[in-house]
Amino acid sequence: MTEPPANLKVFLSHRYKSPEVNLYFSEIFHEFAQVYFEVDVGQKPISMTRLERMIQNADAFVGIYPFPDPEDEFPSREKLIKASQYFRLEQELALRSGKPALAFYDKRYGSLLEGAPPMTTQSFDFNDVSGADARRGRNRQLFLSFVREANAYSTFQSARLGESARGNRVAILVPESALDAPQQVKLIAEVLFSGGFEPRPVAWPPKVDREFYLEMHAADWCVTDIGERAVRAGISPFLHGRFLPTLRMFDARGGARSPLEETVFGGFEVGYCEDILEWTDENSLREGLEKRIALIKAPVTRIKNQQMAERYFRSAALRKEPVFLSYSGKDRAAALKIGDALRQRFQVVFDYQDGKSITPGASWLNEIYRTLADCKIGVPLYSRSYFDSPNCVHEAEQLIARKDQAKMFVFPFAIDLADLNVPEFAESTQYATFSRYSDAAEAVGALVSAFDLTPLANEGPRGPDTLSKGVISTQAPSD
Repeated sequence: MTEPPANLKVFLSHRYKSPEVNLYFSEIFHEFAQVYFEVDVGQKPISMTRLERMIQNADAFVGIYPFPDPEDEFPSREKLIKASQYFRLEQELALRSGKPALAFYDKRYGSLLEGAPPMTTQSFDFNDVSGADARRGRNRQLFLSFVREANAYSTFQSARLGESARGNRVAILVPESALDAPQQVKLIAEVLFSGGFEPRPVAWPPKVDREFYLEMHAADWCVTDIGERAVRAGISPFLHGRFLPTLRMFDARGGARSPLEETVFGGFEVGYCEDILEWTDENSLREGLEKRIALIKAPVTRIKNQQMAERYFRSAALRKEPVFLSYSGKDRAAALKIGDALRQRFQVVFDYQDGKSITPGASWLNEIYRTLADCKIGVPLYSRSYFDSPNCVHEAEQLIARKDQAKMFVFPFAIDLADLNVPEFAESTQYATFSRYSDAAEAVGALVSAFDLTPLANEGPRGPDTLSKGVISTQAPSD
């Protein structure tokens, strides 16, 4: 085959915590084609608008779908459904987009992940990709055929459509029959403009004619009401079928749910319903829009070669929950051991002393407490020195307060029991004696196990596939 163009852009759908399977297929992909992959690195909360835009702007779609447990030869239907919930969601996006698509899935999923045209799907045995390489040739041929199809599709689309005229336009479709629709449209337009987008309100009810098609073709994405009044007009299901990336919203003041939650979105356990912007007043509408626009604009990770793939897949396999490590400077030696063990389980370590985590010239106190407010896990290291430090005590008070509000999981380690006097505010949270563990890795393992079984506000128990953000470590500089 001729050499594929270097700018073939492919959206990669995969499981972050299966680096060996991801790298097996990545080696095949980069061996035969000059492609680069775009990946969505665990946005939380999920942004369906962002995912739709990424797939819309790609030339093709590739999925790599392993099953999490290599030892479970015959997983139950319940386990398979849970493990595949995000895979099925992104498969639906690919099918709806009409782009060339190829997905490799663990054969234990069976019919759950079998694709429909234009998607090609192929099952694999975990043992084939982790040990013997008997079927590598077959997978190579499938990928080569896929690249030819993607090249042809990209060439055809470029010739047919030319350069995209979408730019940063956002269509706004809100029913005018709502009494305060003009105020809604004005507010939405203001937030979009502030976010760097060009708002384009569409007169309601829109007529699906030539002018409407041109308006929608020119839009990069749209903001659409999916309440009962809007659904009766049929516009939002129409746009959904046309695969126009959409930020979905509805007025929840009446207490009714959107009819689309059962019909169009009811087949998915995650994704669409949790991303609907339900608003009740101007503040909640503005705040919801701003948060979703920030997610839509978040940077995209790109993988251009096998070396980048190796780095990405290895790091992506680590957990991403933000962890706040709080300790006295006099306990730096123990903190280094625990911090290193956390880095083996989590992605990023924020350490006040690394010279990078605190912005030069910024207020270290402001940055520390801003970071603390964003974290899901708190790890204070108790000792006499810790509670002798006013900065550490204040951090501990904040950690315990967030724990009591069910906003943070706090797992204290007592690293020195000598003259340890735990203040009354912290007595309700049992600490773990660090010396009872064989090493820091075992201690952090106990922390992770306990965290996975402890629900926080608006969350259930988590497993090892939870998507999240990083490890934070701080030290009060006055110690």
